[in-house]
Amino acid sequence: LVHCHPSSSVDKGSSLVVGTCSHADYYTDIANTGSITAASQVACKMFSREWIAMHLNATPAAPSDVSCSEVNQLSVQAAMQLAAPSTLQRYKKRGRGWCFLEDQPVPGNVGPLW
Repeated sequence: LVHCHPSSSVDKGSSLVVGTCSHADYYTDIANTGSITAASQVACKMFSREWIAMHLNATPAAPSDVSCSEVNQLSVQAAMQLAAPSTLQRYKKRGRGWCFLEDQPVPGNVGPLW
């Protein structure tokens, strides 16, 4: 995600429209069978609460103890609720599960960007 950055624009003079940036790395399919479709890693960049508040001329919400890892876990729960029944059944039967790593500090002190 080095060259990928979130975007934003003001819509109709009052709404802040935000675009995130995401990327998935896939396992190498050396035999070129097309049978390996699972991602080995999914990553995304989003704006921080400080950045959003700054662009809305608002006071940032108080810091919370919710980590990015916890947000990712909640995202997976939401995705599972939205998945087609056949997809969810296949995942439960053959899926490899998830590994949520602890948050890491952002190098270069780029806050409040993300």
